[in-house]
Amino acid sequence: MRILVAVASNEEELHRARKHMGYERLVVLAPEGGAQRLARALAPEDKAEVVELPRHDLLACMEQAESLLRGLEGEVRVAADGGTLAMQGGVLLACLSTGTEVWFLQHKPVRLPMLRAMPVERRFTDDQAAVLRALSADMPAEQVARRAGIPDERAKRALLALRKLDAIHSDAKGVALTRLGAYYRGALG
Repeated sequence: MRILVAVASNEEELHRARKHMGYERLVVLAPEGGAQRLARALAPEDKAEVVELPRHDLLACMEQAESLLRGLEGEVRVAADGGTLAMQGGVLLACLSTGTEVWFLQHKPVRLPMLRAMPVERRFTDDQAAVLRALSADMPAEQVARRAGIPDERAKRALLALRKLDAIHSDAKGVALTRLGAYYRGALG
């Protein structure tokens, strides 16, 4: 089944996605408070579902969109050029994380091919992924290395790289995941 996920905040953006993308099932990602207005613009034969995303919270948009995309079964295409900037960015990041095909339709349909081939788990080295999985609460760096099952030097390099990505923070108590780091750990499984 071909599923179109359309990011839209108004009828024009929704119409553009429906016009250019073939689908058997439609999921509309609308800004909070906009679901009813967009639902009225849909015909019953669209077999549509309307899901609201936060208007201005990039990370929350990304998390909700990723959860939705991981739950869909079939050939999923995303039209990501509607909605607010936070919605667009969050949905693009979710597509990157899940390896979902994404399109921009503003002037003419343009598929962004690299997003489909670059899920988040391929972003990290094996050592970085092991460190992300091993971290919990505030932990001394040496304990992280033991828990990750890698030598101290490799763990330190991985911790440094993860700090540059804002996935971890460290202080006198030890090393801990940031909100972004917790997201990455969840995406790694």
